Amino acid sequence: MTEQPMQQTDYVQQRILEQESSVKSPVLAALLGFFFPLFGYLYVRQYLIAMMIFIGDILMILLSFFPLMLPFLLIYRIINSYHCHKASVKLNLQALKAAADERQRE
Repeated sequence: MTEQPMQQTDYVQQRILEQESSVKSPVLAALLGFFFPLFGYLYVRQYLIAMMIFIGDILMILLSFFPLMLPFLLIYRIINSYHCHKASVKLNLQALKAAADERQRE
């Protein structure tokens, strides 16, 4: 019987911590990473990688005029999407941990 209220309390506290921390949407990060890789990396605060991706993105767009390069462009976009998603999840975990530590200090 005591397990039920304890689980609900943990869930409520986790939701409060999520709201207090600055949460990045993994879905939005993945979509930005696929369609606009530069903005995807900027969204997840990876600025140096964003500049490198910008140069790589220009190169891939120029190479996409050759029909054989289109599959590589698609793979490139999928990889960017995956990395942006993983980076946003990592940022969320860091923010959640920081919010939990802040709450424990209070």
